[in-house]
Amino acid sequence: MIIPNTFYRYIREYFAPMQSLIGVPFMIGGGAVSDLVAFGHVLKDYDLYFRNYEDMDTFELRITELGYKLISETDLGRQYELSNTRFDIITWHVKTPEDFIKTFDFTVNAIMLDGTILYHAETTIEDCMYKRLRPVRTLNEQYGYRIKRYIEKGYRVDIDSTLLDISFNRHVLNEVETARIIGVDLSRY
Repeated sequence: MIIPNTFYRYIREYFAPMQSLIGVPFMIGGGAVSDLVAFGHVLKDYDLYFRNYEDMDTFELRITELGYKLISETDLGRQYELSNTRFDIITWHVKTPEDFIKTFDFTVNAIMLDGTILYHAETTIEDCMYKRLRPVRTLNEQYGYRIKRYIEKGYRVDIDSTLLDISFNRHVLNEVETARIIGVDLSRY
């Protein structure tokens, strides 16, 4: 088990080179950070969120100069890849990282690094370490496929969780409270 001080230092050191590369304000969140906690490395890609299109464009110029190739584009953003490293870049107009995290589905991916501040749901680190799947907010049947994907990765769902109902396409009657979001200044570690 990783103790919090070690964990926070590990997160800071892991993402410091990326912050130097990017050079403009951004947030990294979701799976990249939670995979680092749960599995010790990033499994799939880096989701980078920029506050505006200008910062996103600056980053795109830098990574294309390094050889990254555009592999897909949507209304929300673009995906670049080089070797086995993939960046999903998005500009997302949110007031704060805390507000953004509340739109995530599960506590295990409700985590964002904004500069040196790591924002996460209060139980995110523990849930990642023990691979426990809990909702951040009320979810419905459409999230069943994501629940199954997490279970395939090794996560578990508590027996009394509404997520079991969702994974079997049963309507959820009880509302789930929004997870409490906390911020930790990684520069202290």
